[in-house]
Amino acid sequence: MHSSRRAAACSAAGASLLYAAATSVTGTTFAQLGRHPTSRARVVTRLQAEASQTTTSFPWAGPQIPTHRGPAVTVGAAVTVAAVAISRHRRQQLRTVRQAEAIGAAWRGETPTQSSLPYRPDGAVDYSSIDASPISQVLMGTVRSLLAREAGHESKKPGYEGMIELAREVNDMEGTAESLQLRARNVFEGILPALYIGWIPPLWKQFVQFNLPAWSTNGAFFVVFYFLFPWLMGPMEGDDFVDVEVPSELRSVFFFLPEKVQVPQSVKAERCRFLEQSKCASVCVNTCKVPSQGWLKEDFGMELHIQPNYDDFSCRWRFGVKAPPLAEDEAVMVPCFAQCPSQFKGTKDALSMRERLRKEDDERLAKAVAALTPDGTAWSAESLAERSDTVAGTGKCWSVSEERPARRAAA
Repeated sequence: MHSSRRAAACSAAGASLLYAAATSVTGTTFAQLGRHPTSRARVVTRLQAEASQTTTSFPWAGPQIPTHRGPAVTVGAAVTVAAVAISRHRRQQLRTVRQAEAIGAAWRGETPTQSSLPYRPDGAVDYSSIDASPISQVLMGTVRSLLAREAGHESKKPGYEGMIELAREVNDMEGTAESLQLRARNVFEGILPALYIGWIPPLWKQFVQFNLPAWSTNGAFFVVFYFLFPWLMGPMEGDDFVDVEVPSELRSVFFFLPEKVQVPQSVKAERCRFLEQSKCASVCVNTCKVPSQGWLKEDFGMELHIQPNYDDFSCRWRFGVKAPPLAEDEAVMVPCFAQCPSQFKGTKDALSMRERLRKEDDERLAKAVAALTPDGTAWSAESLAERSDTVAGTGKCWSVSEERPARRAAA
C-alpha cells in the first residue's frame, strides 16, 4: 500500500516537474499554445510516457540519452527529458496548429506566422543575431561578391538586402531558364574555392561519399547546413530521422551511450529567409533549388531533393533523395507570387493566357502532382490544387515557364 502510494506520488511529481520544466524551457504554458485541442492533462500524460522510454532524442540532431523506466522519475531525469522532448513536441504541435487553422498561403501574399526568432518593430523577422556571427558575415560576403560578378556590378544596398537584389537581377537576365541556372550554379561552385577550400568536393566524392553508410553522409551534410547556413535560410531543424544502432563494443567502454541514436537525414528551414525576402518562385527554383541540387550531385556525389513549401515558406533539403525531373517537380507548379517584385512579372497578359498548359502537360503534371503532393510544397492536396488551377488559368511564374525568353521579351 505504502509503496503504491509512493509510486503514485513520484509519478505525479514527475509529471509536475515535466510540466514546469517544459514551460520554463519553451517560455510557453499549455494554455498559451493557442487553439490546439490537446489539453494540459493529455500533454502531461504524453510527456510522462516519453519519460518512461529508454531513450530520448535531442530535437536538433537526434543523439539520445538514457532515462529511467517506471513512475519514479527523478528530478534530474524529469528536467532533462522535458528539456530535450518539449522543443520537438512543441514544434510538432505548432505545425499541426498552422495546418489546421487554414492560414492564408504565403504565395498569395499572406505573411507566414512561424518563427523562433524575435520580430522587428515593422513586423519582419529579426535576423540580426544570426547576421552578427563572423561565419555568417564571411559566407554572406562571399556569396554576394560571386553574385555581383555574375550581375556585372555591386548593389548599393547593404547586407542581405543587397544580396537579394543581386539575386533578383541575375534572375531577370536574358536567356533560358537553363542558362540562368548555370549562372547561379557558378555562384555555388565558387564558394569553396573563394574560401581556399576548393579541394574538399573532389576528396569527399572520391573517398567519403561512396565509402561510408548513407545515413552518415546525409547526417554530415545536415550538420554543415544546420551550423553554416542559417544566415541564408534562417533557423533550421533536423528531419527524416533514422535509428542507428550504437556498437556494443563502444557502449562497453562508454557506459552512458544508448543502444540507438537518431540521425537526421534532412534539414528543414522553418521559414526560408531567401524565399520570403526574394518574394519570387523563380529566384527560389532557378537560383537556389536547381543549382544546389546539381552542385551537390556533381561535385560531392550527393543526391538532393529540395522541397520549398509555398504555403508557409518552409523548405526541406532531403539529402540522399534523388530529385525528380524538373518538369515533374511540384516546385514548378506555381504562378507568380502576389508580391513578386520582378519587372517582368505578368500572369494576366495575352501571351500568358495563350500559354495555358497543353493537354499532354496537364496529364503528365497531374500524375506528378498526385505522386509528389505528400512531399511538401503545400500543406494539403486542396492547397496544391488551388495553386495548380491558378497555373492552368494564368500560366506558371514567367521564369519557370518553358517559354521563359518569350515571356521576358513580351513583358
